[in-house]
Amino acid sequence: KQLDQSGRDLEKMTGDEKISEIFGIIENPIFDLSAKLAGRGGCNPKLIGEGLREFIQHNIDNPVQQMGISTGYKEYDRAIGGGIRPKTINMIGARIKTGKSFLCDNIAMNVAGKQNIPIIMLDTEMGEQEHWARLVAMLSGVPIEQIETGRVDKKDKLMFFRAFDYLEKIPYKYLSISGQAFEDT
Repeated sequence: KQLDQSGRDLEKMTGDEKISEIFGIIENPIFDLSAKLAGRGGCNPKLIGEGLREFIQHNIDNPVQQMGISTGYKEYDRAIGGGIRPKTINMIGARIKTGKSFLCDNIAMNVAGKQNIPIIMLDTEMGEQEHWARLVAMLSGVPIEQIETGRVDKKDKLMFFRAFDYLEKIPYKYLSISGQAFEDT
């Protein structure tokens, strides 16, 4: 019934709608149905303690060192509840030029580089080349100013090639979403 209603709603479109509105007409009924099938948003309340003992016993029987994926920063992992949790979107927000992208590049190097877990950075400010310079500086030990100006010696170039090889192999993807509306992202 919900999908049938979506079809009727699509037929009423004028062509002036945003893409996010169009997707919403299609997605919302599916998300609502999946939430109902998963038991969320249902109409039957239950006692909060129902299933609690089994949940705790399962955790005792299956201990883990950390709830999520380590960012490489113990205090940050602790502050966000045990690292980056699977099946979540993690957003870092602050004013411009405060180090968000630098922090994210460092976290990505820890997660994608050291743990081989895929990362995608959706960046709203910096371009790909700015990330390249930072990452190569981080990996090579060559100051970023020298990388950006091209004032490097033969030893630096050898370190660059090692950095290139490393960055080409790790599962770290980048996409600029600068200028896109939050809903579209």
